[in-house]
Parts: sequence; C-alpha cells; structure tokens
Amino acid sequence: MGDAFGMPMAGWTPAEVKSRYGFVNDLIAPAPDHTLHGKLPLGSITDDTQLTLAIVDMILVDGAVSRRGMADRIVKWVTENNLLETRILGPSTKAAVRDLMAGRDPSETGRLGTTNGGAMKISPIGIINVARPMAKLVDDVEETCMPTHCTGVALAASAAVAAAVSEALRADSTINSVIAASRRAAKLGEVRGTQLAYPSVEKRIAMAARLVRGKTPEKAAAALYYQIGADISSCDAIPTAIGLFAAGGGDPMKTITLTANMGGDTDTIGAIVGGIAGAYTGVDSFPRHILDTVERVNHLDLADKSRLLMEFARRYR
Repeated sequence: MGDAFGMPMAGWTPAEVKSRYGFVNDLIAPAPDHTLHGKLPLGSITDDTQLTLAIVDMILVDGAVSRRGMADRIVKWVTENNLLETRILGPSTKAAVRDLMAGRDPSETGRLGTTNGGAMKISPIGIINVARPMAKLVDDVEETCMPTHCTGVALAASAAVAAAVSEALRADSTINSVIAASRRAAKLGEVRGTQLAYPSVEKRIAMAARLVRGKTPEKAAAALYYQIGADISSCDAIPTAIGLFAAGGGDPMKTITLTANMGGDTDTIGAIVGGIAGAYTGVDSFPRHILDTVERVNHLDLADKSRLLMEFARRYR
C-alpha cells in the first residue's frame, strides 16, 4: 500500500508534491511527465513490492533463504521485464545484476551495494523470523541481501527494517519496542559485509526518533526530510522511515500519507513504513478500497501470501 501510495511522487521535492497535488490523502495516478512512473496506472506497485514478492516466492517455493535463490529471481525479474536499460533499477542492483549475468558468484556481487534496495524488499524476512533470535534474523538478512547489498551500511539498514517488522508483529509490541528492535538489529548488521565509510544506521535511527519527539506529524516529517534525508541512501532512508513510523503513531495510513507528502524516495520509504506499520496494527487499518485497488491493478492475492508466510514462520526454527 505504501509503495503504490508514494509511487506518483517518487523523486520529487516537498514543494513539487504540494504544487502539483496539494495534500495527498488517497491513491492518485502519476503525472504523465513523471520520469519513472508516468505510464503507470493509479494503484500500481513498483520494484519495491515486486522484489519483496520475489523474496516471498523464494521462501515459499524453495523453503529456504539463500543467496542463489535471491540472485536467480532478481536476474529473472530484470531479464523478463527488460530493465537493464531503464532507470527503474537502483545503482547497486543494476551493477550487481550485470555481474550476476556475467556469471559472477552471488557471494561477491553485492560487496559495494549501499542503497536502500536491500531494505525495501526485506519485510518477509522479518515476518518469518518472528519467533527466532535476532542473530538468526540478521543471518537471513545477510543471506538475502548478499547478491546486491552486502555492505555494512546496507545490511544494517535492511536488518533494522526486518527486525522492526518482526517486533511489530508481536502482540505486546509498542512503538518504542519497534524502534529499539530496529536499533539492535542495525548494530548487529553494521559489522557484516564490506565495511565502508558511512554513518551508523543505528545511531541515525536514534537521532530520527529524537527528532520527531514532541512535534506534530507534519513538522516531524519535514524535520526528517531536511535533517536526516529521504533519498536512496541506506543511512538516510531507513532512519527516516523509522522516524516516520514513530511520527505517525504506528498508524499505517497516517504514516504512508506523511511519507507521500514528504517527498524524496516516497515509493521505497512508503513500502518500508507501510510494512512496519501494517505489521504493527494489521491490514484492517488500511481502507478497503485502497487494498482492493492495489490487489486488482497488480493482480495480487496478498491475504494468501501473508497466510502462507505466517504458516512458514510457525515451522521456522
């Protein structure tokens, strides 16, 4: 829902979003001149959800999380949709896919991937790890992200999102416990993979949580945009996503509405916060017409996928 809600504004500044649409509070169609999504109908998902569903397929079809399973699905998705020569792929994924298609080992192809392309698709790993130790969750995050985003900064960000989803699914979770889980996982993830000179995702999540405290949701979103960032960098987008979850009080529609109007990488950040907030409150917190539209336009059966993932989670130890 967050992906489709933020899709029309992706890449725009807050001023551009406001001048074109005023205040967005429902699904809208993208402007025809949108460089990435101008031809997509209202309610369309993007690569964020398409690759999330690739992880779901890996889990349910293969019965396991594996770098090879993830690599094969990404290459298949790129090839079938002729994406290498488009602007759809992020820089980390595009570079990795070229290497994978050239026959390189998926253990090596993601060693320089730093963008939010790992975190955007990782929510199913959080779902299946709801009853497992945090270290096991981070193991699965690393295995999944290895073909495209195996750097400390990207793994920290991806682990933070997966852990936030996992914690949000617990009956006794709170906004603070979700934030705390994301920070613990980020700290575990940041020491894995290629070590590059990026800010600490864990510390920036803490900064984002402090930044939104005591502010109205709209002022909190503006503070996150200008002081943390809403671009494709893992160390910007993911702390901002966690901050938006807090600013929206964990409410899915309030959170994805804040994201869409904030500007920046609105489809990806929307997908991330929609996943976390949706796990926190449940799918019934989304208006039925939005769910129905997204499922119909994209030919999805999200209830069935969710049920199968939860069944897998109960067996996964």
